Amino acid sequence: MFYSSTVTAPRVRWEYTAPSLTALAYPYLLQGYSGAMKAGHGWLAWLPLGFAFGVSLVGFLASVSLGRHAHPDAGVVIAKRFAWLAVAAPPLYTAAGVLLTMIGDPLADTTIWLVFWIGAPLLGIVAARMGRRVTPATVAPRLRMAHGVSALAIVLLFLAMHLFSHLAALASVAQEHHWMNVFRKVYRADLIEPLVVLLFLFQVLSGLQMLRILSARASDVFQTLQSVSGAYLVFFILAT
Repeated sequence: MFYSSTVTAPRVRWEYTAPSLTALAYPYLLQGYSGAMKAGHGWLAWLPLGFAFGVSLVGFLASVSLGRHAHPDAGVVIAKRFAWLAVAAPPLYTAAGVLLTMIGDPLADTTIWLVFWIGAPLLGIVAARMGRRVTPATVAPRLRMAHGVSALAIVLLFLAMHLFSHLAALASVAQEHHWMNVFRKVYRADLIEPLVVLLFLFQVLSGLQMLRILSARASDVFQTLQSVSGAYLVFFILAT
């Protein structure tokens, strides 16, 4: 069942700003944890790390609240997308760092992070003030099917073997190394490895398209959990 609510006038609620503002603090919370650990502050060092995990929680709670809008306008849709990104703040920050490293670190990670997350709530607020309605669309069955089939192929060609080799370490490190060497001959084969890369790329692109469509629709808690999990996995793939 969908939650329903009627928005009679454009207004700015906490969901428009809280996810972005908490995500803004994410890298500094990590720095606080690292600095406190190095200084030997013991359990106090875990406080900033706990708040860092709270960034994803705030994003999820905002996503649930925004999903209750039966007829979301542009402000709700934009706020929902940024709330999903806040849930995915950990892999998103890592992916941004990887990208900046690949292009030679022209800017500090935190500089890009600040610009993005300061602009995010402003965009949502402007869209909310405009109050423009959004026409919801439906995910094409073929896209949904292709997304699921490609995910299954990734599990069979790479993920299952990769996880099994790591679980073998529960028996012994020698067993882990043995199975890693065996499975690498499969998923690093000349024909399989580029196929796996293409499958991951398709997962990212098709996932983003599905999230774009779903962000304009109402959702219950379970559907919101599916969406934010998808957003997290998209950037987790890019970060790795």
